[in-house]
Amino acid sequence: MPSSLSSVVDAHHQTGVNAPDRSVDGCSVGSIIAGIWLTGIGLLISTGWWWAGIMVVIGVPVAAGLLPRGQLLPALGVVARSRAIPLTIPLASAVNVPWKRIAGFLLIALGGSVILRRVLQCS
Repeated sequence: MPSSLSSVVDAHHQTGVNAPDRSVDGCSVGSIIAGIWLTGIGLLISTGWWWAGIMVVIGVPVAAGLLPRGQLLPALGVVARSRAIPLTIPLASAVNVPWKRIAGFLLIALGGSVILRRVLQCS
């Protein structure tokens, strides 16, 4: 490897561009997130609340990954969005609204907004 390319690769690894530091005070955030995932999946298995509950199980670890990086508002937004679907489904069922269509639309809209936000950030 030429020396100039080698120095670029070394600088790249030293700055941690590929793998951001996910430790806080020497403790790995990844292990905390893994524990949250396992706890959430255990709750889903024991309660049987797979649909809608999985949205909370996905949202809480994502928010937990944002908090150590000082991103409180995005973390709260993730938690709010992950709770919106489980709270909306019983309401939609109570007022005789086809909740499968609403849930599908909400997921499509959420996915589209995430993709659009990422595209706009990267351009």
